[in-house]
Amino acid sequence: MDLYQLGTEPQSFALFSTDQRCLVFDTELMDTKAARDTIGINVINLKKGQLVERTAIATPGSKKYETYRVFSLPRAGMPLKHEQLGL
Repeated sequence: MDLYQLGTEPQSFALFSTDQRCLVFDTELMDTKAARDTIGINVINLKKGQLVERTAIATPGSKKYETYRVFSLPRAGMPLKHEQLGL
């Protein structure tokens, strides 16, 4: 999956995996030197057979995804709460 940063402001992305996990990270956590090659960087650790099923832009200041925010990469993410499974 490719993520592109538009402009100079850091953006927040939410990743949702097929095993009902969510991870929210800021693009400033990605080392720009590590992202210059064609291999890319690892953002989320997935178990065997699991995939990232969708991504969303996490609105700055929104409390909706704060539970899932991480401060270092890569991470496994946290299980989604029942009320957020319909996102």
